Amino acid sequence: MENNTKFCPHCGTENKKDAAFCANCGQSMTINQPENKEAETKEKRPVNKKMIGIIGAVIAIFIIIGGVFAYINAQPKSILNAVKVNFSGYNSQGTVELLGDYQKKEIEIIGAKVGLPSSEVKKAEDSNIFSFFNSTTNNSTKWQKFAKYFEDTRINISHSQNLSNGQKVTLKITTTLKDNPIKEETKTYTVKNLKKATTYTIESVLKDNPVSFTGFNHFGSVKFDDDKFTVNNDNSAPTDLTNGEQIIVRLSQDYINQQKSNGKILSGTATKTLTVADLESSPKISNLNDLLTQEDTVVRADNESSTGDFGTTYTVTRMDSYFVGTNISSWGYSSSDDSDKGEFSVVTIYKIVSHYNSDTDTKNDSTSYYSNGYTGLTLNNGKVDVSDLTGNNKYKGGSSSSEQAAVDQLKSDYSSATKLN
Repeated sequence: MENNTKFCPHCGTENKKDAAFCANCGQSMTINQPENKEAETKEKRPVNKKMIGIIGAVIAIFIIIGGVFAYINAQPKSILNAVKVNFSGYNSQGTVELLGDYQKKEIEIIGAKVGLPSSEVKKAEDSNIFSFFNSTTNNSTKWQKFAKYFEDTRINISHSQNLSNGQKVTLKITTTLKDNPIKEETKTYTVKNLKKATTYTIESVLKDNPVSFTGFNHFGSVKFDDDKFTVNNDNSAPTDLTNGEQIIVRLSQDYINQQKSNGKILSGTATKTLTVADLESSPKISNLNDLLTQEDTVVRADNESSTGDFGTTYTVTRMDSYFVGTNISSWGYSSSDDSDKGEFSVVTIYKIVSHYNSDTDTKNDSTSYYSNGYTGLTLNNGKVDVSDLTGNNKYKGGSSSSEQAAVDQLKSDYSSATKLN
């Protein structure tokens, strides 16, 4: 049977016998070919199919590899290895700090996710990221996405204060957005390398910083270091204290916190109840007579007699004198200013008889009782400096019909007024 076809010498495609060019590749068909093309073709066809199979397999492998890389690249990325946990401080009062380049890593991952240029990612890495957000004028969609993912990522640790060696703390990296490129992870750490702490008590602090009572009974005050203590839940010193009264001394929270930072831990309660003691009932004024003589002079000057028929004669008699352990006033109150602590007053009852010179009958004389004295007094070596007293130290109370009435009025205003011998 006559062979009516021929094969292309280039690609092996079967063409009509009279074809000038290959219908598949365009190769000239005028080149002399062996007579038995059918045998040659049978050898070439298997070779071409094998090559095509190899090429197809290679392409398939590349497609699979590309798919795997695409899948891997789409998965959330870990920043956990970039987080460094540092424990510091004293045992039972330790703290933990997160260090490392985890934020830089986070910025890189999110920047790649949203397609930010590397130059902009670099600027964000070199800045405080929160300040960078506030200062940047770039409100592009990419930066908006970046901020969304960054703010969605949370890094928390279960315990950050009052840590002890051997304690377990857990670090968690969490997100809420499904497409957040940061991987959620959890890791547990064991607290270690905390320094050994020491303990102290309020009694030991009081021993080194004693609380003392000063002043006079019923008007006493307490001295204490207000950097370390409060008294009766008040930073100011209470006044008008009486022997036998109780006060509550408390270590201030600022002091306790300061000691913690130095590795000293309070053991036991922060409060201590103290009993007021050692307040004097009245001072021992060695020159009391000089003071009372000065009072006499002032009272007589205020009640100076006048001559003539229309004049009045005043007779001034000093009665009993009283000690009041604070500064007093004509309005019946005492001063609690810090400058007045340790100051006191001496008040004397004076009997004043007034007689009109023109009246020969003494039955018509008028008798009144006044309380006069000095306030703001202090002792120096047991003495009052009488020469230093001024008008500001003078005290003058109201009048009464009897000595007892005058005393009662004084004790009504100052119940602890004590009679001086």
